[in-house]
Amino acid sequence: MNPITYPNFLSFLKLQSIPLLSTSMSFSVSRDRGTFEWSGSGLSAVFTQLSNLWNWEMYRMIFDIVRFNTFATDLLDMPQGEGGTSLQRYLDENGYSCAFRDNYLIVPLSLSSPVFTYFSVILYLRV
Repeated sequence: MNPITYPNFLSFLKLQSIPLLSTSMSFSVSRDRGTFEWSGSGLSAVFTQLSNLWNWEMYRMIFDIVRFNTFATDLLDMPQGEGGTSLQRYLDENGYSCAFRDNYLIVPLSLSSPVFTYFSVILYLRV
């Protein structure tokens, strides 16, 4: 159960009288048949592949994750109509890395590149 991330979904389950169970949640990625792996459950999990200790793209991705999550609330506070830009355009205009896009953003929604180009940044944040 994650009320901070999924308040609307949990409200829906309650309305449907579906019992809720306490759980823990984590985020992990395994891409390209295990050639790239990481998890967000702790520093040792982030660098589960020791080669990532020397991978500058990994550090850039971590920086971009913190930056994106910090500014996400500002995007959600924008008046309706502003911030309707696509996720790809937002990332390009704000200098986010390809590693951030490919190893963090695309994974939860399993977005293909053509869909990602047009997917709204606000919709992504609200999902």
